[in-house]
Amino acid sequence: MTSWCVRPGYRARLMRAGQPVVFWASGSRARLPYGVWGVGRVTGAPEPGAGGQPWSVPLDLPILAAGDRVPRTVLRADDRLADLEVFRQPQAANPSYLTVAQFAALRTHLPE
Repeated sequence: MTSWCVRPGYRARLMRAGQPVVFWASGSRARLPYGVWGVGRVTGAPEPGAGGQPWSVPLDLPILAAGDRVPRTVLRADDRLADLEVFRQPQAANPSYLTVAQFAALRTHLPE
């Protein structure tokens, strides 16, 4: 992925090139498994879209192979990740956030 939509606001204004970004997939539980599908980096500041289009942030975000994705059930079972914002406020707008400790814990579930 090279960009993603974000809601304008203080969180978007905090985003900077070089920061890690996590792709959280959600949707139908029956169709595709929820969870972390990719980890990459922000490559620039969020910007408003042309002509009133939504804001977006540029990314370098590879999507993990299906077998390397981290299912929601695995994340919920890890006490270090059980209180992720995406669990507490699943309807919240992008961007969400992870604490430094949560990101470190998530990395233990990712492939090398």
